[in-house]
Amino acid sequence: MRIDLPCYGISVELGPPDPDHPGAYLGGSLLSELSDDPELEGALKGALSAVERMILACACAGIDVASPGFVGAVETVVDALNNDLGD
Repeated sequence: MRIDLPCYGISVELGPPDPDHPGAYLGGSLLSELSDDPELEGALKGALSAVERMILACACAGIDVASPGFVGAVETVVDALNNDLGD
């Protein structure tokens, strides 16, 4: 199952459903433009990578990461990280 978020080029590819946890998935992968920028380094790159991992973990747990509320939260935290840790 693939989920495309309308921000930062985020695309989540979920693995198979978890038979022991209905609604959850057994792993997956995430592509995005957040931490892939070669000019990023240090704390900001690490923080954005953590956001990507959190999005993937939420999606694997069955949370609707494409919902407006979740997408808004991602945009807010990325803005805050850029303000706090960016140049």
